[in-house]
Amino acid sequence: MDPRRLVHRLLVGTATLTVALTGLTVVNPSPAAAQVCPPPATGFLSSAPATAPRTVALTFDDGPGPFLPQILKILRQYNVRATFFDTGAHDATYPGMTRQIASDGHVLGNHTWDHNYPSQVPGGWTVPYLVDQIYRTAAQDIALTGQTTCYFRPPGGFTDNVLATMQHTGTSAVLWSIDTLDWQQPPYFSQAAVDAIVSRATNVGGQAHPIVLMHDAKASHEPDSQVTRFRANTVAALPRIIEWYRANGYVFVGMDGGSGLRGFNTDFNGDQLGDVLATRPDGSLWAYLGNGAGGWLGQPLVGSGWQIADAMYFAVNFSGNGHPALLYRKSSDGSLWMYSTNGAGGWASNRQVGTGWNIFSTIFSPGDFTSDGISDTIGLRASDGTLWLYPGAGNGTWAAPQQIGAGFTGYRHILGAGDFDGDGYPDVLGVTASGALMLFSGNGFGGWRSQQQVGAGWQNFTDVLSAGDFSGDGYPDVLAARPDGTLWEYAGNGTGGWAGQFQIGGGWNALTLLAGVG
Repeated sequence: MDPRRLVHRLLVGTATLTVALTGLTVVNPSPAAAQVCPPPATGFLSSAPATAPRTVALTFDDGPGPFLPQILKILRQYNVRATFFDTGAHDATYPGMTRQIASDGHVLGNHTWDHNYPSQVPGGWTVPYLVDQIYRTAAQDIALTGQTTCYFRPPGGFTDNVLATMQHTGTSAVLWSIDTLDWQQPPYFSQAAVDAIVSRATNVGGQAHPIVLMHDAKASHEPDSQVTRFRANTVAALPRIIEWYRANGYVFVGMDGGSGLRGFNTDFNGDQLGDVLATRPDGSLWAYLGNGAGGWLGQPLVGSGWQIADAMYFAVNFSGNGHPALLYRKSSDGSLWMYSTNGAGGWASNRQVGTGWNIFSTIFSPGDFTSDGISDTIGLRASDGTLWLYPGAGNGTWAAPQQIGAGFTGYRHILGAGDFDGDGYPDVLGVTASGALMLFSGNGFGGWRSQQQVGAGWQNFTDVLSAGDFSGDGYPDVLAARPDGTLWEYAGNGTGGWAGQFQIGGGWNALTLLAGVG
């Protein structure tokens, strides 16, 4: 956690600000931080952010345009974040598509307003000219999406006065390390062209962090007979490109370093901030909506009749509708049911998805544990302490289960922790009978890389759960309830340790089941 944020949290935590929410208390409802661009890079960026051992940034230039919806659909299907370097003129022409790029969770980059090369501008690319081009496009994108553009790609890869301009605009200049040359494709579908795009895109030459250049439209000013506007071959190549990188252990990132899509929202009410759902003895279900800064926004009642459940957990996009699903087990017969959420704090559908799940003492989702873009489920079998992985199929079902661990008998809690150690892959935390908190680091392919103890004295917590990055510092956190009803946030530091602990609520011993999502 940034030291300034930690000091702020400690200071706010001493304040008397407490909000009463139907019998429960919440502490520190401070606002989430606004978007801020990172300091401009001193040179040209030509490698993807190294947030994992292997990362790849898919980038698309010159849009938006008529082929963009197909590209966005494929990226949603695979839950891949990309970076789109748009021209201001095209964003003005296709404002709905521009908003969709941002709302899906992609990175929106700046590609000047009109895509003129230096030779096409009287006097060439001067700093004032580039500043004007970047600011005009940024103002357009802020008006359309509410987001600023932090990354700039110069048209054609020309570098004239670009780095000097970055210090004035506060943006970072991005080039590429792999050029698919998809702008050379013919104005019709060609399997040979598709194959060529795939071949170039996957010719990494040993790069651990490539940036791949593709085009979703045409913004350059050559005649169509020279450079076509046709991009269907790029669309057809994209699934194969994604599958190749995923099969070879790469994590897809935007130029901001983030992975995954906002369209696959990971929270309950759609604001992309971690939430907690909880049941009470009368069967009522309540949503405790996080504010993204270690506090709460509100507590709506979202259901009743939940006394039939003895376990519940969230799995992101498990049903395939782009929103988290709340899975719950009926205590009467061990059947497992799925409530699909609607991404706006409500429900889409409810159906049974399994039987015989009462063999497990704990059920949870670690996220995408197998790196196929789909959330999975893990169960701890009560009879023998074995751990079983149910790989999600993306449609509310699973592939065949497989055993991934043993020796978990006596564990008090076990939960998905997100990428707790910062290697790019989801991890699992478990509390032993003696109260040791163990970190099991996932390897991204349905197995384990290592295990280590990261805490002690956790045997006294009645509930331990994760709601993603609850504090808003970019790292997954852990929430834990004590017998006295206080709820505590243990802020992760992104490297498998802790940045601090903060009380964030009281009265939580009045609740029966908790499920975090974020």
